[in-house]
Amino acid sequence: MEKIKISAVTIIFNEEINIDACLSRLTWADEIVVIDSFSTDKSLELCRKYTNKIFQKHFNGYAGQRNYGIEKASGEWILFVDADEIITDELKNEILQKTEGATDVSAYYIPRDNISFGKLLRHGGNYPDYQLRLFKKTSATYREEIHEKLEIRGGTAYLQNPMVHRNYQTISEYLKKLNSYTDLEVKKMVKNNEKVTWLQIIFKPAIRFFWTYFIKLGFMDGYAGFLMSGLGSVYMFMKYIKYKRQ
Repeated sequence: MEKIKISAVTIIFNEEINIDACLSRLTWADEIVVIDSFSTDKSLELCRKYTNKIFQKHFNGYAGQRNYGIEKASGEWILFVDADEIITDELKNEILQKTEGATDVSAYYIPRDNISFGKLLRHGGNYPDYQLRLFKKTSATYREEIHEKLEIRGGTAYLQNPMVHRNYQTISEYLKKLNSYTDLEVKKMVKNNEKVTWLQIIFKPAIRFFWTYFIKLGFMDGYAGFLMSGLGSVYMFMKYIKYKRQ
């Protein structure tokens, strides 16, 4: 029986800090495909250590970049991995086992271990943090939202072994992404003509903090749990304030 081919795909922009650790754990895949948004650091130099399938495309939204990656991949199965994520040996073995031979499953959700501010988070809604990242090439298309969404044609299932996500390590890193993501959120809110009241601006961030820190037990993750709950509330507040100022 012919071997099933797996393509590992990642999209990058100035990821010299992360990309070597990411790609070094993907060498078992039949090919590694990199979609680069014209990085200006050493990202491409590092990528060339692992693959010659590097394609550059001006960023036009995360869905557009990911769909371009699917287009450039030749495998029957696609494994999408972000530059700050690592595939463990246990997960690799499970992926190889699940994609071997015929199956009615078109895509798999992968749990994710989030490491934020130096701590592995297990509470506050940060685990298992399932991500739909392994799928048959002919069965999936991304569509654009704030966080791109994968539309699957066929059945889905869940893997057991998590990938490692080296998430925010500093507050400034979080705030940088906060600014970018809230800008995208505001554009969507404007497009949908959403209504936002001052009561929502005042109370929703506070309710979010209470929910993640107390109800979802974020306090059990210590200082990192407090930061994630607090910064999540700041995210919501900034989104509403930016929208109100439109």
